[in-house]
Amino acid sequence: MKIVFYAIGSRGDVQPSCVLVTEERLKYLVDQFEGLEFWPVQGDGCKPLFDCQMQSMLNDDVNRNLEYVYNERKILDLCTPGRLQTFYDASTDVDMIVPSALTITEAVCVMSFTKYNVIEVERVEKWRANELKLGTLKDPFRFMSEQNQNVILAFSERLLPGDKVPSDYFSKWHLTGFLFPKPNVFKVPDKILRFLDNGKKQPIVFSLGSMPTPNPLNIYTTLRSVVRKLSTQVIIIKGWTVFDDMQDDESCIFVDAIDHNWLFKQCSCIIHHGGVGTTAAAWKSGTPSLVTWMYFDQPFWGKRTTEIGCGKSLRLQSINETNLYNSLKEILQNPSYKARAMEVAHETNKTDGAAQAANIIEQSFQQYQQHQHLQSDCSTTSKMNDDNNINNNNMHLLVGDSNINNNTLQLSKSVTTLISSSPVDSPT
Repeated sequence: MKIVFYAIGSRGDVQPSCVLVTEERLKYLVDQFEGLEFWPVQGDGCKPLFDCQMQSMLNDDVNRNLEYVYNERKILDLCTPGRLQTFYDASTDVDMIVPSALTITEAVCVMSFTKYNVIEVERVEKWRANELKLGTLKDPFRFMSEQNQNVILAFSERLLPGDKVPSDYFSKWHLTGFLFPKPNVFKVPDKILRFLDNGKKQPIVFSLGSMPTPNPLNIYTTLRSVVRKLSTQVIIIKGWTVFDDMQDDESCIFVDAIDHNWLFKQCSCIIHHGGVGTTAAAWKSGTPSLVTWMYFDQPFWGKRTTEIGCGKSLRLQSINETNLYNSLKEILQNPSYKARAMEVAHETNKTDGAAQAANIIEQSFQQYQQHQHLQSDCSTTSKMNDDNNINNNNMHLLVGDSNINNNTLQLSKSVTTLISSSPVDSPT
């Protein structure tokens, strides 16, 4: 079976899919997984996050920040030749398409299906008309309300209210647990080993991951001052934030990308932005967290971290020496945070989410093959001519009718299963 994964966005968006198709910024991540082929998507969908004006808009208007990002993405897609066509080209001769939450529209277009809101319809309309020879999308997000559509929700029940699956989730919505990569053998930089072995307290680790911030100097100055007051030290993971003209000293060092699963266990507290990937790694580590959220789904993860008792939460924009010092002091001096973090880690590590997700994908394809075999025996095959109508052949999955052929721009025998790393609203 040949599968193509669609994934764009930040590392937290891409890593759960072990991607085959993503933007150039995350190529280094794909290269870490042996046997995966990388298809670069033209343009950089995360570029607006580095724009100071956009950062200000996202922080100032939390109710509309996703709308701003989607509009920027629409402009990028309309102005970047070949960007959307990459998804189609990467899907040639595949048996299954597995899109992440940010690439649903691309998947349903390639599958000759429908989706989304006005911005999404406008974003892909030109591509659909000129390249795919398809009509306008009409029925927004229809497939998510189909009870037979397989959806992999790559997170733990622990983050849901009541620690259980809501009763109105469909049976085909599978909560697998977080998708962690296998343990990675790597050489720890010497300066980190020296920093950890200097006889001082376990350090704090700070990371904003894939979230660039317009005020790195302010954050650094505040953090270093608080760390010194607490008589501890800090390791700052640079991520996508540019910490220019800031040097290592006795209480603070800077590092580039590093294995979270290893580093987090060496530290006393993890200060992070609340992205889904970093939150999952923090919960896995058994180390308490201070979530300094910015926007998107991050406030939710901060809230849940606080509610389950393995950390606290602050808005990054509101951080000052006083509230950062008080929050860290409470986490470090109250043993209940560490104890609760260890309990959460035990629960998180009991589930092999990657294995469960792989089984669901394989079972979905087997069910589809069995259905096609029955159709063949009964001579009841049919062809879908209107991309806005789902016919009776689409049992259990979003299914077309044979592999993609570049010469005919026809679609057949491909299957889609959605992977999402964050909670989804129920269909009602």
